Amino acid sequence: LAVSVWGATSLRQGFRFSDLALEGSAYYKASDWDFENFKWEIPLQIVFTAPVNYEDSETRKQIFSFIEKLKQEPLIKETPEINWLSTYETVLGNRTFGDKFESLRHYLNNSRIFSEDVKFSTDFSSIDLSRFYLFSENLRTSDVQGQFLLRIRELEQSSPIPCFIYSPLFVFFEQYAIVVRSTLQTVGIAIAAMFVVSCLFMPHPLIVTLVTVSLVSILVGVFGFLPFWGLNISSVTKIELILSVGFSVDFSAHLCHAYLTSQSHKRKDRVRDALELAGGPIINGALSTIIGLFMLIFSNSFIFQSFFKVLFTVIAFGLIHAVLFLPVFLSVIGPKVRILPETEPGLRVELHNGGNLDQCNGAQHPLVLKENT
Repeated sequence: LAVSVWGATSLRQGFRFSDLALEGSAYYKASDWDFENFKWEIPLQIVFTAPVNYEDSETRKQIFSFIEKLKQEPLIKETPEINWLSTYETVLGNRTFGDKFESLRHYLNNSRIFSEDVKFSTDFSSIDLSRFYLFSENLRTSDVQGQFLLRIRELEQSSPIPCFIYSPLFVFFEQYAIVVRSTLQTVGIAIAAMFVVSCLFMPHPLIVTLVTVSLVSILVGVFGFLPFWGLNISSVTKIELILSVGFSVDFSAHLCHAYLTSQSHKRKDRVRDALELAGGPIINGALSTIIGLFMLIFSNSFIFQSFFKVLFTVIAFGLIHAVLFLPVFLSVIGPKVRILPETEPGLRVELHNGGNLDQCNGAQHPLVLKENT
């Protein structure tokens, strides 16, 4: 558990598109080559969505000031910049746009690079939308990309004019920004669901507690061993981790249920009965599952390889908890379940044949209830 906790502290969010392709495929090779040799810079669209007065110097000042603020960010480049407004002022030396923006529309029609960056109202009386471009610095890893998106969202809120900042690749960055929180939240919900199911099928608070603690311990081990397998938190491993919740509780639940059904009086005897009853099926189930998964390790697909690594870890930790840790805890603090029900008031339990135990051998009902007199 200590090794798992230490490993969990080094767990990171990370995903590469090449992981979705087969190793050795053309896309896989090209993606790795591009990642190793070139920077990953993306264009950013700054779209002002309010129909403000662009001829007003204060409005232009607010726009330029906000764009300069963006360029001060470490992950946004100062140049190049595609800015139709500053170029219009520089090239024409004109701070007015003419009647119904006639001068501006003429300029935009003759400038292909800016022709789609301004949207006028239907009667050309105002500018409804305008767009500017900046470029990011090198966003090499998905972790950096997720943090970059969150920072962009903060900057949008600081704009004096309503705007949004967009890049087509943000659709992928969205998952990087929330995958860790989403994974922990979903796994937590799955644990809560397993707790409720355990309460229904094993209605003993101590047993339910032991099963839940065992489940959490197994999952901590799985999370902690991901870095040792070379895996990160991603949309792929998230699905595998959620599936692992069901495998984690399986073996522990079988052993604890066998413990509850034992008719022995002492804890150690009940643990022995549970291992005799459920130990063999648990081990056989674990081995058969691992054998079934073993062929995945030879796959050249990252998805199949990671599925094997996660499920193998879950099965291994689940087996260790079921046949080693849980029996020890049950032999020490396991519940003592009543074998005989309490007698009704006015009744007592007696043996046949006047209480002679030897003469009761072979009797169909050696214990009888008699009314107190």
